[in-house]
Amino acid sequence: MSFAKYAQFYKDNGFFAGSKIKTTITDTSFIGAELVLSKGNKVIRSTTIPASGAVEFFTDESGTLTLSANNGNSTISGTVEVGAYATYNVNMSGMVSDRNRQIFATKDEIEFDNETTSDTVTISYTGDVANISVSSSNTNVATATVNKNVVTVSDAGKGLKGTSDVTVTVAQTDEYNAKSVTIHVTKDNGRIDKSWYGLKNIVESGLESEMCEVGEEYPVTLSNGKTITFIIGAIDHDYDHQIIFVPKRYDYLDKIPFNRSGNMNRYENSSLCEYLNGTFFNMLPADMQGVISPRRIEYAISYTTLVSYSKKVWLPREYEILGTTDEAYSKEREIYKIKKFPCFADDLITLYETYQSTYGESETIPTCSPSDDGDYYFVNAFRYVSGQVDRYETYHKMGGGDVRPFPCFHIIKEA
Repeated sequence: MSFAKYAQFYKDNGFFAGSKIKTTITDTSFIGAELVLSKGNKVIRSTTIPASGAVEFFTDESGTLTLSANNGNSTISGTVEVGAYATYNVNMSGMVSDRNRQIFATKDEIEFDNETTSDTVTISYTGDVANISVSSSNTNVATATVNKNVVTVSDAGKGLKGTSDVTVTVAQTDEYNAKSVTIHVTKDNGRIDKSWYGLKNIVESGLESEMCEVGEEYPVTLSNGKTITFIIGAIDHDYDHQIIFVPKRYDYLDKIPFNRSGNMNRYENSSLCEYLNGTFFNMLPADMQGVISPRRIEYAISYTTLVSYSKKVWLPREYEILGTTDEAYSKEREIYKIKKFPCFADDLITLYETYQSTYGESETIPTCSPSDDGDYYFVNAFRYVSGQVDRYETYHKMGGGDVRPFPCFHIIKEA
């Protein structure tokens, strides 16, 4: 007897470590269809259903396994919980027409490094033939294309570390619903430098406190030709692994309206917020846009109430400039992790300088802290100079009017 026959004999009689998964398909309309043995999204085995309807698989997999088949009009399936190696009989059910698909990917995890910059994943699915589309949740890390049922996932080539979820979707048809499967991509290698992508990699690697310091300057040229010098204003301030950037001067940008929506005295409801997170953000270099994350900012709207907003470009709170509240609601002092930005503590920011009783309202920078005088005021910051006194100060002014934007943003390690 040949070795192959010996091997089959031992396998058939259980001498190999594993289990037999057995079923009998009694519906003759499934004869000739593919019967698939799977675990989650992973296809373990598949075979053509013979005329007898009797099928068995040998596997060393454990856990919840699924048998499924589709004859083009209807589907059948059955599950079995495999523990110890044994023979398991699976009862198939669902021999009625339905719209549900099953989808399988040959892998659901991809990791890029210095040697691996692309990988392919083969997709199989039940139901009729349909278009397959792909999308990447983070195109700075990975891109994806599809040719028939083969998905190619590639390193985006930007030197940016991080993760991306590539979603593969089999489209809806007249007979079947759409179905998706996710491939998780991890890229652990990337350049560590002071480029924007490099800074992102620094925080992703937890090296920001070692490699960066408050006051470092980063000139940025907008698409309209204006240049803003941003400085590092704080590190690991209210997020772990965080670099906060603020303008070095108050007067880089032209004045624009700070109009509110209705009676809502909130930055996120203002024309200034719309401008900074729309027109202004779109003028930033593309690599810079790609590394900026939203920051959740909590602030006080009364002596008892805190609210919050999340924006990519935001304004500082009064407490972050002064280290206390003066014109804002005292409730702001209770916000978790709130403290003065080191760039203000170290006098690194140039604001409009005023003298006693001369505020120069149109030159102050706006904060997102409402004044405790009521719903019609925002707190504004300036530089107060009088004799030997030289300090940051705030006051409140009527909401609305023209102000100079003071765009701030941060780069963080993504959760």
